[in-house]
Amino acid sequence: DAAIAMNAVLCIGEPHMTGVGGDCFVMLSVDGGTNFKALNGSGKSSSKAKASNLRKKNISVISPEMPDAITIPGAVAAWSLLHKEHGHMPWKELFNPAINYAQQGINVHERVALDWKKNIQKLSLDSDTSKLFLKNGKPFQFMDNFKNKNLSETFQTIAQEGHDGFYHGWVAIDMLNKLESIGGNHNLNDFGNTTAEWVNPISSDYRG
Repeated sequence: DAAIAMNAVLCIGEPHMTGVGGDCFVMLSVDGGTNFKALNGSGKSSSKAKASNLRKKNISVISPEMPDAITIPGAVAAWSLLHKEHGHMPWKELFNPAINYAQQGINVHERVALDWKKNIQKLSLDSDTSKLFLKNGKPFQFMDNFKNKNLSETFQTIAQEGHDGFYHGWVAIDMLNKLESIGGNHNLNDFGNTTAEWVNPISSDYRG
């Protein structure tokens, strides 16, 4: 419960590192010992993505800014499965801190401010990221108050409707519209079919 709640808060506190638009991976010790299991919350590429199409366009390198680099977010699916099998608190309560921070704002940490400054050029390339993550074209500074009211609405929907609230309905449509506007070939089925899965973590012996 605490891990999910804090993960959501970090979407506001360190948006360059953590977000509902990303993936989530978990290493869980079920009994507090060495009995580990891993949760794979990585999103898949668009079902229409094909290497042959990229070759036809003479694209040999996929850069981070290209829509072809964008996978379906897997984080919320991972939170959902983790809470379903190991959570104790009511799902709705987990997102109250994140919703409050997104609405009221959070003071930018010194380390986060340094990274923010490094990403000013990337953030300036898109009107939506520029409007949200820059102040008059400049990055947020240490101790500035950063708010993300749009994200608070997303978290409210996730809190009320869970997995389906994110991968179906207005949130998925909003993401899909943005992807289409930049040339993405994703579709609603890509979002609706997103799930997380438990896997066996890779392990090895080292000097006994």
